[in-house]
Amino acid sequence: MAGIECMTPFSAALDKLEFDKVRQRILRYAVSEPGREILTTFGIMTDPEGIRAALSEVTEMKKLLEVENDLPLSGIHAVRTALQKSGLEGSVLPPREIAQVGSTLHAAYTVRSFLAKRRDSYPLIWRWAEELYADRALVFNIEQAVEEGGAVRANASRELQSIRRAIGDTSDDLRKRLEGILRGVSDQGFSQEEIITTREGRMVIPVKVEHKNHVPGFIHSASASGATVFIEPTETLELNNEIRSLQFQEQREIERILKELTAQIGEHREALLRNVELLALLDALQAKAKYSIEVMG
Repeated sequence: MAGIECMTPFSAALDKLEFDKVRQRILRYAVSEPGREILTTFGIMTDPEGIRAALSEVTEMKKLLEVENDLPLSGIHAVRTALQKSGLEGSVLPPREIAQVGSTLHAAYTVRSFLAKRRDSYPLIWRWAEELYADRALVFNIEQAVEEGGAVRANASRELQSIRRAIGDTSDDLRKRLEGILRGVSDQGFSQEEIITTREGRMVIPVKVEHKNHVPGFIHSASASGATVFIEPTETLELNNEIRSLQFQEQREIERILKELTAQIGEHREALLRNVELLALLDALQAKAKYSIEVMG
């Protein structure tokens, strides 16, 4: 995009023009980190043809902003590093990075669709948007599996859904068993509070240290004061073991899902990297147009 990759040979002139202050004001209008990165590095131009092309693009973007609205650029993330990693054999991206890739790809689809309907009115901007890679299938796969915040959805796969349902049912059974045991322990004065807690990933009950031998089970830890120990009763060992086993299955299934999504992303890595570049260019162009409107109307 003309006007973004520029030379800065006249430092003294730039200082007099307060170019850095201008840049900072333009930066306020960028909506994405990749867009801000471009604006942080651009300088002045000396090529007349390039200057005319840059001005034409800014003028066209100003028209779009005045007639239409802002470009739908929300959801763009700095995902270049994640995309590079996705191409490595055996790589597994964390769910948050996968969600950010999906969000950025969704933005590319939205921007391209928005400008495709207006290509005749804004041909210079459309020239960049036309290159955007819009893979709805990949967006769907990511959004079906990973929440925007990065959590893996319970229904990301039938297997994961089944495992999590089993964890929930077994945990309910375990809690009910422990509640019954704890009531009996409290009735005998062996516990000061009827609170089920977790130690080392296993549900336990609090027992006064002087009565620890009255409650058969495994002692996991003690309170800071040493007055209470946390015991996993013998009769609930099997249920706790079952939950731990299910949790390991859950983790393996999550790893499988993330590995599969990472592989899908890796297959389209170059196109997705180009998307980040194009979206950043459009964000930077919009920021410059907004600044132009601010100072010139």
